[in-house]
Amino acid sequence: MFYHSILLLLILQSYCIVACGTNNDSLLDVLDKTISEQKKYDTRHEAAISRYRKYAHKRGYIAQYNYNAMMADAYKTYRHDSVMIYLNKNWNLSLAHKDVYRAMKSHICVASLFLSEGLITEATNMISSMDKHYLKKGQLADYYDVFMRTFMALANDSNTKGNKEYCRKMEFKYCDSLKSVLDKKDIRYQIAEELRFLNIGDAEKALDINSKQLEYIRPGSLIYSDVCINRARDYKYMDDREQEKYWLINAAINDSRLAVKNGRAICLLAHLLSVDDDTERPITYIRHSWNETKLYNAPQMNIDAFNELSSISMLYHSKIQKQRNSLWMYITITVLLALLLTSAVYFVVRQRKKNSITLDNLDVTNSQNSQLKINNKMKEEYIGRFMSLCSESIDKLDSFRKTINIKAKTGNLEEYLSKKNLRKLRDEDQNELLKNFDNAFLNLFPNFIDEFNALLLPEQQVQLGEEECMNTELRIFALVRLGLEDSSEIADFLNYSVYTIYNYRARIRKSSILPKEEFDRAL
Repeated sequence: MFYHSILLLLILQSYCIVACGTNNDSLLDVLDKTISEQKKYDTRHEAAISRYRKYAHKRGYIAQYNYNAMMADAYKTYRHDSVMIYLNKNWNLSLAHKDVYRAMKSHICVASLFLSEGLITEATNMISSMDKHYLKKGQLADYYDVFMRTFMALANDSNTKGNKEYCRKMEFKYCDSLKSVLDKKDIRYQIAEELRFLNIGDAEKALDINSKQLEYIRPGSLIYSDVCINRARDYKYMDDREQEKYWLINAAINDSRLAVKNGRAICLLAHLLSVDDDTERPITYIRHSWNETKLYNAPQMNIDAFNELSSISMLYHSKIQKQRNSLWMYITITVLLALLLTSAVYFVVRQRKKNSITLDNLDVTNSQNSQLKINNKMKEEYIGRFMSLCSESIDKLDSFRKTINIKAKTGNLEEYLSKKNLRKLRDEDQNELLKNFDNAFLNLFPNFIDEFNALLLPEQQVQLGEEECMNTELRIFALVRLGLEDSSEIADFLNYSVYTIYNYRARIRKSSILPKEEFDRAL
């Protein structure tokens, strides 16, 4: 049961990771669309600033101070030079009226602005030059907040252990001082408490505090971006990259829609994506951040943004180079495999040719063997026929001798040896020879007649009688089939003239469907 529970938790965790990854993809599409519409949000922000200008004509020290503060707040994340102009106006205005409270307030605003722009030394000098005894409770919170964030930045940037520990100690000190002058429901109190738990390694507690902030802070406010960035940092400590990415995307979308030019979220997101994103999004986002920073026009931020752009560009080009190297490696492997395949195909084709030649030779050998078998069979048949004919001849001679003796005793010898009777005896022997030849040949070549007719025109094919085995035409070419090609020899065997044999052969060749040379080879 325990192992089943563990397995179920792992499956649920995998599902959540996949779901979160899919959600991040859709959020990145939203961010891309928001960036492409940046001009629309800038126009809307500038229209709001233009509406504020209607209060510029108001007279009176307090009214003018409040107008400058309102304009400085409008330009705080939009134009560095403009916000400095209005803060300096309030500084000079409060000094002219010897208003220590408002002078200190302007001084703290400038220090906080310097700190957000990365001018840590300038911010430290400004805030250190102030006497906190002249500050009221609300100003003390801003004063401690600037000191806390200053030492937090110094601790994060410090490379030496001793200096880092000192800065972290001072950060905790001012964090406690800040909380002492704030109400627990104040967002700055909750952020300070979140940072404290995060710095002591309790990321889950820090995340719980951040979740409470999100219950009442909604998108559309500057503080929402800060809360999202802090939440992403909490997840970073928990090594949850997908959630870290998710909240940085939300912060970047919020900054873009509020026309924030000095936002940190898009830069942090570009860094995160550059590690595990193979698309061009990281370089696109850092270029967008660079363009926005140039519009904000803070010197130190321009330098930092340029460094960030160079760093990510180098990382991006490094990835491109690795991909090129991998591509060349794959091409090389592909070429080698192609060469091996070509060699294999060549070897197979060559081997098949060799096999084909071997098979052809084997066919020739088999054909020769078959012919040898036929020849051997023919020899056996010929020997058998020869022995049989010899025996028959001896019997006939013996019978002829006996008949002559009998005819000599009876006085009929001359009549028996007359030409007519001898011709009859010769014809009987000739017919018997041909009959034996026909039987012997057809026994060796039973399909000879059909094969012979297949070489002739249909109307010229040989037609045999009921009792005929072969006729003269068939016997002539049967002898040719046996290798007896001389017409005079064929004539002697068949007891015909040479001219008659020649005419038979010529007539049959003219009746063939093949030329003369091919007919002889086919036969």
